[in-house]
Formats: sequence, structure tokens, C-alpha cells
Amino acid sequence: MKQPLEIKLESIQLKQPIGPITSCSSDEMRDRLEKGFEIMLSKSEKIKENFNKKIKDRDKTISSLRNKLKNQDGGITDESTPYVDFKKEIEEKDVFILKLKNDIEKKNMKIRNMESSRSWRITMPLRRFSKKISGTER
Repeated sequence: MKQPLEIKLESIQLKQPIGPITSCSSDEMRDRLEKGFEIMLSKSEKIKENFNKKIKDRDKTISSLRNKLKNQDGGITDESTPYVDFKKEIEEKDVFILKLKNDIEKKNMKIRNMESSRSWRITMPLRRFSKKISGTER
């Protein structure tokens, strides 16, 4: 029958199981326990080294991906420069068009005011007569 410590150590999957420790002297018990702890310690150190290696590999991968991302961002910025210039030019032309529309609206309003004025209506027969004389009909 296995002792509880043996069962625990085997559950940790030790390669060198330790015999029963209850039927031995305290020095031998200490030696066996030290050996068991050394085995567990070496196994945990191997696991730690393996994890550290994986972490270093992961950090290298992250670093390379960051560099790739920076390069791609730089490429996007370089490619977007003409787009930004083009967009700026469009905005300037939109402002110019809006200004022209406002000017046209002002002139149309001026014409409407002039055509609706009393003097325009009074002089309408003279304008019609002068067009007939000159021969230019609209």
C-alpha cells in the first residue's frame, strides 16, 4: 500500500518515485523528502524556463507585428497624402461654389426687386416700343 506522500508525489508525475518514508530513520526520511523536493523543484524550473521561452517568443512575435503595423500605417499615411490634398482642394472649390451661389441669389433678388418696382412697370411700354423699333424681340 502506498503512503499519502508517495501518492502525492506520483500525482505530480515524478520519474523517480520515493519508497515509503514512515518505516525509515529521520535522516533517511529527510534525504528522501529533499530528493522529492529537488525533483519537484527541477521540474518546476524546467516548466518556468519553458514558459519564459514561450514569453520571449511571444514578445518577439508581438514586436514584429508592431513593426509591420507601423510600416503599414506609414504606407497608409503616404498613400493618403494625395487624398488629403484632393479633399482640401474639393473643400476650397465647395466654398467658392457656395460664394458664387450667394452672389447669383443676390443678383436675382436685385433683378426681382427692380422688376417689381413702380418705375420698371411705368417704363415697360417704352421698353417694348424701343424693342419693336430696333427689331429685337425676345
